[in-house]
Amino acid sequence: MVLAAQSRAPPRAGGAAGLLQKQPPPPPLFHEAAVWLRGFPGPHTVLFTSNRLGDLSTPNQSVSLTLVDPTGAAAPKPVLRPSPPDAAPMANGGTLVPGTGGAVVLIDYQGQGRRGGGLAALNVATGEVKDVVSRVGAGGGRFSSPNDVVIVPLPSRAQPAGANATSGRYAVALFSDPAYGFDQQFRTGEPDVGEYVWAVTLRLPPTPGPGPAAASAARRRWWPEAVGPARVVAGGFVRPNGLAISPDRRTAYISDTGYVSGGGTVSNGLIDTAMAGPPLRTWSSRPAAVYAFDLVFAGASPPSVVLDNRRMFAVADVGAPDGLHCDADGRLWSGEGDGVSAYEPDTGRLLLRVRPGAGGGARAEGVANFAIVGGGAGGGGLLVMGQEQAATAVRLPGLRAFNIDSWLD
Repeated sequence: MVLAAQSRAPPRAGGAAGLLQKQPPPPPLFHEAAVWLRGFPGPHTVLFTSNRLGDLSTPNQSVSLTLVDPTGAAAPKPVLRPSPPDAAPMANGGTLVPGTGGAVVLIDYQGQGRRGGGLAALNVATGEVKDVVSRVGAGGGRFSSPNDVVIVPLPSRAQPAGANATSGRYAVALFSDPAYGFDQQFRTGEPDVGEYVWAVTLRLPPTPGPGPAAASAARRRWWPEAVGPARVVAGGFVRPNGLAISPDRRTAYISDTGYVSGGGTVSNGLIDTAMAGPPLRTWSSRPAAVYAFDLVFAGASPPSVVLDNRRMFAVADVGAPDGLHCDADGRLWSGEGDGVSAYEPDTGRLLLRVRPGAGGGARAEGVANFAIVGGGAGGGGLLVMGQEQAATAVRLPGLRAFNIDSWLD
């Protein structure tokens, strides 16, 4: 099935006078993250990170963060500037921190120049940022340019003794670390590490007490804390990218967007992934695929996860699969070169393709990332797609967003 979505672009400056002269294109504000904040500050608010801004041929690049209401009820507005100002350079992917009422997001930042990337927590209410992970092990090297992240709260059986809602539960953050910062020239030098997916154990903030005052105080002070160093849980990628976890916490999905990458050579059918750098281009010999893994909770200290039984799940027909999300019914959704595709969880069979911009014979547009918003008893959920210069929303009957707080068992 193919659906054509109607774009709900943000308001643009101009007017009658602006028609007399050529206007510059609007900035690409709707690129990555695409985190539904689940009611904070509004019922449909989605956080996007922009594509690269500034001089794209030098490290002097930046990104912005934007809140948007895909229903058109409110104009998009920038998030408060990160505090401190140099926190989380080149922010990219993101995910809600469970139990924070949508006010705290864990974001990947890709680093800049010689500064490596990492994970940081962003308080959407205040703009305050706190670093969570920034080095490979104790005194280790730098991450390349972390791209996407998911948080998996450990089930009750895997929680350490004494961990509870009052003291703070444990979770694992999985994040991809491709070398795109070197491909796109905002990182300098050479990567310290390979094309891996990493895991770091987190202690989540305690659940707030009852009442609005307690919730407000929690939004001001709640931060996840890393417990132990990050460790590699998956490799063998050209450019690891999107991540998603099935609602039953049994399957992890990871996309490889090596089809769009820089550097490297192909020799005797083998891909040399040690090299990274411009020019960024497409390679028909590199993967545009989603892999599935068994997600196993390990009783180590600190508790963590193991990714096992790697298998091919799906290959994009157009472009490469970027952002990944599971809906409440376990279907995997993937942002690709001609829109967003939905796949059956057990087989990887294509179920649906949403092609924004494809109405009237127009060419469908690519989607780097997207959010699933709402759904359930009130009707179908919204699929909110980042299309660089606009956020496109389409309502789909039967679509329901998965609630990460349901994992806080």
